[in-house]
Amino acid sequence: MKYELALKLKEAGFPLKCHSPNKDDLNFGLVVDYTKDPSKIMYPLLDELIEACGDKFEELVRLHEGAEFEWYAGYDDLLEPDRSYGTTPEEAVANLWLQLNT
Repeated sequence: MKYELALKLKEAGFPLKCHSPNKDDLNFGLVVDYTKDPSKIMYPLLDELIEACGDKFEELVRLHEGAEFEWYAGYDDLLEPDRSYGTTPEEAVANLWLQLNT
């Protein structure tokens, strides 16, 4: 996950424990001092992102080759279905969580 997206999650109050690429480094909240050491950025796992979206989460779809974004996560609010896009499944669902919570 990119630094900018992790920072947006942190600023929006993402509620779950987050994990570092270094499996031994667990923490609560997001560590976002990416400029000093990129391996220290903390990020939520895909299952945590999906769980945080709650009942609003409905689908995660990989788009066809050549699409602008490779993934979308979607929900239906009964009035208007909506999607959030990303280059990875985590990014698409993180963008969905942000859409639902900001």
